[in-house]
Amino acid sequence: MESNLKKSKDSVVLEDITSRVQQNGHEMIVWRFVGGQKVTSVSRIRVYRKKKRELVIMPIEEDKESFNSICTGKESLNVFYPRDLFLFQGDIIKVENGEVTIRVPEEYAFVEKRKMERHSFSNNGCSLSFGKISSSSKNHVFQINRPCYDISIGGTSLILSPTEARHFVVDEIISGIEMSLDGNIVYVMAKVTNKHIVKPGESHAVTYKGWKVGLEFISIKEESVEKIEAYIENSLKTKKAI
Repeated sequence: MESNLKKSKDSVVLEDITSRVQQNGHEMIVWRFVGGQKVTSVSRIRVYRKKKRELVIMPIEEDKESFNSICTGKESLNVFYPRDLFLFQGDIIKVENGEVTIRVPEEYAFVEKRKMERHSFSNNGCSLSFGKISSSSKNHVFQINRPCYDISIGGTSLILSPTEARHFVVDEIISGIEMSLDGNIVYVMAKVTNKHIVKPGESHAVTYKGWKVGLEFISIKEESVEKIEAYIENSLKTKKAI
Protein backbone atom coordinates (compact mmCIF):
# COMPACT_ATOMS: atom_id res chain seq x y z
CA MET A 1 0.00 0.00 0.00
CA GLU A 2 2.89 2.38 0.67
CA SER A 3 3.52 3.01 -3.05
CA ASN A 4 -0.01 4.46 -3.31
CA LEU A 5 0.40 6.85 -0.39
CA LYS A 6 0.57 10.61 -0.70
CA LYS A 7 2.52 12.70 1.80
CA SER A 8 1.44 16.04 3.24
CA LYS A 9 2.35 18.62 5.89
CA ASP A 10 -1.11 20.20 6.07
CA SER A 11 -1.38 20.41 9.86
CA VAL A 12 -4.97 21.69 9.80
CA VAL A 13 -6.22 18.54 8.06
CA LEU A 14 -4.36 16.23 10.44
CA GLU A 15 -5.59 18.20 13.47
CA ASP A 16 -9.21 18.05 12.31
CA ILE A 17 -9.10 14.31 11.59
CA THR A 18 -7.28 13.52 14.85
CA SER A 19 -9.83 15.59 16.81
CA ARG A 20 -12.70 13.66 15.17
CA VAL A 21 -11.06 10.29 15.86
CA GLN A 22 -10.60 11.24 19.53
CA GLN A 23 -14.03 12.82 20.06
CA ASN A 24 -15.93 9.95 18.41
CA GLY A 25 -13.89 7.25 20.13
CA HIS A 26 -12.92 5.67 16.82
CA GLU A 27 -10.54 2.75 16.92
CA MET A 28 -7.14 3.04 15.25
CA ILE A 29 -4.19 0.74 14.67
CA VAL A 30 -0.73 1.20 16.18
CA TRP A 31 2.16 -1.00 15.13
CA ARG A 32 5.89 -1.65 15.11
CA PHE A 33 8.25 -4.39 14.04
CA VAL A 34 9.25 -6.40 17.10
CA GLY A 35 11.89 -9.09 16.65
CA GLY A 36 11.44 -8.93 12.88
CA GLN A 37 7.66 -9.45 13.16
CA LYS A 38 5.01 -6.81 12.57
CA VAL A 39 2.95 -6.46 15.76
CA THR A 40 -0.30 -4.47 15.73
CA SER A 41 -2.72 -3.29 18.40
CA VAL A 42 -6.20 -1.79 18.17
CA SER A 43 -6.22 1.36 20.28
CA ARG A 44 -8.00 4.65 20.96
CA ILE A 45 -6.96 8.23 21.65
CA ARG A 46 -7.73 9.06 25.28
CA VAL A 47 -6.37 12.63 25.22
CA TYR A 48 -5.42 14.95 22.36
CA ARG A 49 -3.38 18.00 23.39
CA LYS A 50 -3.60 19.96 20.16
CA LYS A 51 -1.35 22.89 21.16
CA LYS A 52 1.40 20.56 22.36
CA ARG A 53 0.79 18.14 19.45
CA GLU A 54 0.56 15.23 21.89
CA LEU A 55 -1.60 12.10 21.87
CA VAL A 56 -2.26 9.87 24.86
CA ILE A 57 -3.11 6.45 23.42
CA MET A 58 -4.63 3.46 25.22
CA PRO A 59 -5.26 -0.06 23.88
CA ILE A 60 -8.57 -1.89 23.81
CA GLU A 61 -8.80 -4.48 26.59
CA GLU A 62 -7.97 -7.55 24.47
CA ASP A 63 -4.90 -5.91 22.87
CA LYS A 64 -3.08 -4.78 26.03
CA GLU A 65 -0.32 -7.38 25.75
CA SER A 66 0.55 -6.57 22.13
CA PHE A 67 0.28 -2.84 22.89
CA ASN A 68 2.86 -3.12 25.68
CA SER A 69 5.29 -5.04 23.45
CA ILE A 70 4.94 -2.36 20.77
CA CYS A 71 5.55 0.60 23.09
CA THR A 72 7.95 -0.58 25.78
CA GLY A 73 11.57 0.43 25.18
CA LYS A 74 10.82 1.98 21.79
CA GLU A 75 11.49 5.51 20.46
CA SER A 76 8.60 5.85 17.98
CA LEU A 77 5.18 4.43 17.14
CA ASN A 78 3.31 3.99 13.85
CA VAL A 79 -0.33 5.11 13.88
CA PHE A 80 -3.03 4.32 11.31
CA TYR A 81 -6.57 5.81 11.17
CA PRO A 82 -8.45 3.13 9.14
CA ARG A 83 -11.63 5.17 8.65
CA ASP A 84 -9.72 8.05 7.08
CA LEU A 85 -6.75 6.07 5.71
CA PHE A 86 -4.24 8.40 7.40
CA LEU A 87 -0.99 7.19 8.91
CA PHE A 88 2.06 8.71 10.56
CA GLN A 89 4.95 7.94 12.90
CA GLY A 90 5.15 9.76 16.22
CA ASP A 91 8.02 9.97 18.69
CA ILE A 92 7.25 8.36 22.04
CA ILE A 93 7.36 10.86 24.91
CA LYS A 94 6.55 8.43 27.71
CA VAL A 95 4.96 5.07 28.50
CA GLU A 96 3.02 5.09 31.75
CA ASN A 97 0.11 3.21 33.39
CA GLY A 98 -0.56 1.12 30.30
CA GLU A 99 -0.75 4.18 28.02
CA VAL A 100 1.69 5.84 25.66
CA THR A 101 2.10 9.54 24.93
CA ILE A 102 3.47 10.43 21.49
CA ARG A 103 4.30 13.59 19.59
CA VAL A 104 2.18 14.18 16.48
CA PRO A 105 4.61 14.78 13.58
CA GLU A 106 4.46 17.55 11.01
CA GLU A 107 4.32 15.12 8.08
CA TYR A 108 1.80 12.34 7.51
CA ALA A 109 0.69 10.06 4.68
CA PHE A 110 -2.75 9.25 3.31
CA VAL A 111 -4.53 7.30 0.60
CA GLU A 112 -6.20 9.49 -2.00
CA LYS A 113 -10.00 9.57 -1.77
CA ARG A 114 -10.28 8.17 -5.28
CA LYS A 115 -9.02 4.90 -3.79
CA MET A 116 -12.33 4.82 -1.88
CA GLU A 117 -14.29 4.38 -5.13
CA ARG A 118 -16.48 1.28 -5.03
CA HIS A 119 -15.90 -1.40 -7.67
CA SER A 120 -18.10 -4.30 -8.71
CA PHE A 121 -16.91 -7.29 -10.73
CA SER A 122 -18.54 -10.19 -12.54
CA ASN A 123 -17.42 -13.66 -11.42
CA ASN A 124 -17.08 -12.09 -8.00
CA GLY A 125 -14.27 -13.54 -5.89
CA CYS A 126 -15.24 -11.47 -2.85
CA SER A 127 -17.69 -12.78 -0.27
CA LEU A 128 -18.82 -12.02 3.28
CA SER A 129 -19.65 -14.38 6.13
CA PHE A 130 -20.80 -13.38 9.61
CA GLY A 131 -23.33 -14.03 12.33
CA LYS A 132 -26.14 -11.49 12.60
CA ILE A 133 -28.21 -10.94 15.72
CA SER A 134 -31.94 -10.88 15.05
CA SER A 135 -33.64 -7.49 15.43
CA SER A 136 -36.53 -9.19 17.26
CA SER A 137 -34.56 -11.42 19.64
CA LYS A 138 -30.98 -11.00 20.89
CA ASN A 139 -30.96 -14.72 21.65
CA HIS A 140 -31.29 -15.59 17.97
CA VAL A 141 -28.26 -15.36 15.66
CA PHE A 142 -28.45 -16.34 12.00
CA GLN A 143 -25.63 -16.73 9.49
CA ILE A 144 -25.13 -14.43 6.50
CA ASN A 145 -23.08 -15.76 3.55
CA ARG A 146 -23.18 -13.47 0.53
CA PRO A 147 -20.98 -12.26 -2.31
CA CYS A 148 -19.92 -8.61 -2.13
CA TYR A 149 -22.03 -6.42 -4.40
CA ASP A 150 -19.20 -3.90 -4.59
CA ILE A 151 -16.03 -3.15 -2.63
CA SER A 152 -13.47 -0.44 -1.85
CA ILE A 153 -10.78 -0.15 0.81
CA GLY A 154 -13.31 1.84 2.82
CA GLY A 155 -16.30 -0.49 2.71
CA THR A 156 -18.51 -2.91 0.83
CA SER A 157 -22.16 -3.81 0.28
CA LEU A 158 -24.27 -6.92 -0.20
CA ILE A 159 -27.69 -7.85 -1.51
CA LEU A 160 -30.13 -9.41 0.96
CA SER A 161 -33.67 -10.71 0.87
CA PRO A 162 -36.37 -8.50 2.43
CA THR A 163 -36.59 -10.90 5.39
CA GLU A 164 -32.85 -10.69 6.03
CA ALA A 165 -32.61 -6.94 5.42
CA ARG A 166 -35.14 -6.07 8.15
CA HIS A 167 -32.59 -7.22 10.75
CA PHE A 168 -30.08 -4.58 9.60
CA VAL A 169 -30.38 -1.11 11.15
CA VAL A 170 -28.52 1.97 9.87
CA ASP A 171 -25.62 2.98 12.18
CA GLU A 172 -25.47 -0.40 13.93
CA ILE A 173 -22.03 -2.02 14.29
CA ILE A 174 -21.34 -5.53 13.03
CA SER A 175 -18.18 -7.27 14.26
CA GLY A 176 -16.49 -10.51 13.29
CA ILE A 177 -17.10 -10.15 9.55
CA GLU A 178 -15.05 -12.66 7.57
CA MET A 179 -14.26 -11.45 4.05
CA SER A 180 -12.86 -13.81 1.45
CA LEU A 181 -10.87 -12.18 -1.37
CA ASP A 182 -10.09 -14.86 -3.94
CA GLY A 183 -9.44 -17.19 -1.02
CA ASN A 184 -7.51 -14.67 1.11
CA ILE A 185 -9.34 -14.15 4.41
CA VAL A 186 -9.50 -10.83 6.27
CA TYR A 187 -11.59 -9.85 9.29
CA VAL A 188 -13.28 -6.48 9.68
CA MET A 189 -15.73 -4.58 11.84
CA ALA A 190 -18.22 -2.42 9.96
CA LYS A 191 -21.07 0.04 10.40
CA VAL A 192 -24.32 -0.17 8.43
CA THR A 193 -24.46 3.11 6.48
CA ASN A 194 -27.55 2.66 4.31
CA LYS A 195 -30.01 0.19 2.82
CA HIS A 196 -32.39 0.46 -0.09
CA ILE A 197 -34.33 -1.67 -2.57
CA VAL A 198 -32.66 -2.70 -5.84
CA LYS A 199 -34.43 -4.25 -8.79
CA PRO A 200 -33.08 -6.48 -11.58
CA GLY A 201 -31.70 -4.48 -14.46
CA GLU A 202 -28.73 -3.75 -16.64
CA SER A 203 -27.16 -1.47 -14.02
CA HIS A 204 -27.37 -4.10 -11.27
CA ALA A 205 -25.64 -7.45 -11.03
CA VAL A 206 -28.75 -9.01 -9.47
CA THR A 207 -31.50 -11.12 -10.98
CA TYR A 208 -34.07 -10.59 -8.24
CA LYS A 209 -35.58 -7.77 -6.21
CA GLY A 210 -33.66 -7.35 -2.97
CA TRP A 211 -32.16 -4.92 -0.49
CA LYS A 212 -28.70 -3.44 -0.93
CA VAL A 213 -27.04 -2.92 2.48
CA GLY A 214 -23.96 -0.66 2.61
CA LEU A 215 -21.17 -1.29 5.12
CA GLU A 216 -18.36 1.05 6.13
CA PHE A 217 -15.22 -0.48 7.63
CA ILE A 218 -14.54 1.04 11.06
CA SER A 219 -11.92 -1.38 12.38
CA ILE A 220 -9.54 -3.03 9.97
CA LYS A 221 -5.87 -3.95 10.18
CA GLU A 222 -3.41 -2.34 7.80
CA GLU A 223 -2.49 -5.68 6.20
CA SER A 224 -6.20 -6.28 5.51
CA VAL A 225 -6.40 -2.92 3.70
CA GLU A 226 -3.43 -4.03 1.61
CA LYS A 227 -5.14 -7.32 0.71
CA ILE A 228 -8.35 -5.51 -0.32
CA GLU A 229 -6.39 -3.06 -2.44
CA ALA A 230 -4.47 -5.90 -4.11
CA TYR A 231 -7.74 -7.73 -4.83
CA ILE A 232 -9.25 -4.62 -6.43
CA GLU A 233 -6.16 -3.95 -8.54
CA ASN A 234 -5.96 -7.56 -9.74
CA SER A 235 -9.69 -7.64 -10.53
CA LEU A 236 -9.46 -4.38 -12.49
CA LYS A 237 -6.59 -5.77 -14.54
CA THR A 238 -8.62 -8.91 -15.31
CA LYS A 239 -11.67 -6.81 -16.21
CA LYS A 240 -9.65 -4.73 -18.68
CA ALA A 241 -8.16 -7.85 -20.25
CA ILE A 242 -11.53 -9.45 -20.96
